[in-house]
Amino acid sequence: MFPVKVPRIAAAVVNSTWISLLVGLALFILVPLAALILLILVITIPISLTAIFLYVLGIYVAKIFVGLAIGKLISGYFKLSGGNALALLIGLFIVMLLGAIPFLGPVLRFLYVLFGLGAAGFVIYKAIQERERPAKPAT
Repeated sequence: MFPVKVPRIAAAVVNSTWISLLVGLALFILVPLAALILLILVITIPISLTAIFLYVLGIYVAKIFVGLAIGKLISGYFKLSGGNALALLIGLFIVMLLGAIPFLGPVLRFLYVLFGLGAAGFVIYKAIQERERPAKPAT
């Protein structure tokens, strides 16, 4: 659906690993707190509900970003030429297999959420920064 942004977010999982993890942890903790504060104020209830919806959606979609990143690493290592679709298929299969491991699976799923949320937040933040920069006049 988003052929430019999703591979960029998957690349951020690999290229900015620690930043993705820290931003993901911050988003995982701060977004529900901010939504709760906004929920207490009556006039901001729609903003709070929107934030909660986007938060849950981000948690659900985070494994797709991590799966694509893992799939691209594996398809690049084995020199497979299937594009993003094959990389996503391989990566999501590995993510699902690792998430099914007893005792270790829930920890890995939590890390997938942190990395995926963080990479998405990081890429969105960078896109907003680039959009806000004024264009330089031609000399």
